Amino acid sequence: MLMPMLELANHSDEGAPYVVMQDGVSLSGTFDDEVVARYRHHMDAFHFFFNYHFAKPSRTTLSCDVNIDIPGFRSLRISRLDGLSEARKAYRVPQVSTSKNEIHLSFVELVNLDEPNLPRKIFLELLMEQGIPMSSANQIFDGLLGHNREVLQDFLKACEGAEGLIIQNLKTIAAYQLANLNQS
Repeated sequence: MLMPMLELANHSDEGAPYVVMQDGVSLSGTFDDEVVARYRHHMDAFHFFFNYHFAKPSRTTLSCDVNIDIPGFRSLRISRLDGLSEARKAYRVPQVSTSKNEIHLSFVELVNLDEPNLPRKIFLELLMEQGIPMSSANQIFDGLLGHNREVLQDFLKACEGAEGLIIQNLKTIAAYQLANLNQS
């Protein structure tokens, strides 16, 4: 009997959050028009599309998969496994694993429209814990911003002339992500 009610709630990144309770899921608030819910708050537009199959802007942007050689240090590998996180203070951080030659971050948030300074702060803290100086960590974060802009621009160029609903959705998502990166 509850499912028809949940089907009436549409997604909006500005919508009320679903609250997971011991006995189920809750959604509350006052809605002027349509009932809107935020399906997942920390999901970037690409992950949202792959999970829910429609393109919507998001309040966060994650880095693409990348490997970075840091001269004088271990290499840094960044994935997009944002489900692998841990709570630290009042925010979530990526899981960090290390080996002799590599530091692996399960994900790196580059943009958080709700807390614009948080992604850089978390990144700097994690890299400084691994012995990387703040100045180098700042340079790496700036490089990630530039690299991700370039990857998205190249992706959009590669899609020029291509047609179809999936291509259109992917181009829309890349544009959303690029807009987020350009705000940072």
